[in-house]
Amino acid sequence: MRILSASVLGLGLLAGCATGPGTPAGPYSNYVPPVVGTLVTYNAVSEGEPDSEIRQLVVATGEDYALYVNLPEDRTAVEQEDFFLEFSGLYWHVCGDIAPSATERRNLQAMWPVQTGAETTLSGTDLAGGQMPVTVRILNTHEQNVGEFGPKSVFDVRTDWETPEITTFLPEKSVAVRIDWGEKDSADYSGYDQLTNVEQVDLATYDAYVDYGVSRCLPANLN
Repeated sequence: MRILSASVLGLGLLAGCATGPGTPAGPYSNYVPPVVGTLVTYNAVSEGEPDSEIRQLVVATGEDYALYVNLPEDRTAVEQEDFFLEFSGLYWHVCGDIAPSATERRNLQAMWPVQTGAETTLSGTDLAGGQMPVTVRILNTHEQNVGEFGPKSVFDVRTDWETPEITTFLPEKSVAVRIDWGEKDSADYSGYDQLTNVEQVDLATYDAYVDYGVSRCLPANLN
C-alpha cells in the first residue's frame, strides 16, 4: 500500500502536447501539478489484512513536481518518511532518498505528451537503501469510468521497482485513480490502493506538515 517509509516502495501521473492558438489541449497534453491543498483519499486493500484508509495531502508544488505528505492516523509527530516527491506525475521518491538528477528530471518531462511505450530509466533506491535502476514506462491510454467523476481519459504507467507498481492516473484531476502493488495474479502481488475522494482543504490546518516538508524535503536542485 502507498503508506510511504524508507522501507516501502511505490506512485503518481498527468498529461502534455503543444497545440496551436485556440486549440484546446488534449487530456494527455502537458504536465500540470495538482493544486496545493489537494487532499486525496484511498482505500488500501491488502490480502490477509483489513482494508485501511490512506490520506495524502499536496503541501508544495513546482514546475515538474508535487510534494505530498501521508497524513498519519495514529500519531501527531511529523516524520521525514511521511513525505514523498512526485516528479512529472510519473515517478516518486521518499523524502531523504536519492532524488532524480537534473538530467533524469528532464527525461521525465520529455515523456510528455504521454504516449504508449515511452520510457526512461532512473537511479532509484531499493529496500535496503542502495541504488538500483528503475524503469518508468507508459503502458497505455484509455477511457475509464472513475466513480463519481464518470467516464474519463486516464493512462497506466509501470514503475519497475524490486516489485513493479502499476498506476492508473487521471490527468483531469492530476491524481492517481488506482495503484497496484505488483502484477495481478503473480506471487509478488500485494494489493492495491483505490481512489475514493478528492477535495481541497485549508493548508493552515496542516501548517506543521507544510513547514516540515518545505524545509526538509525539497532538494536544492528543485529551486
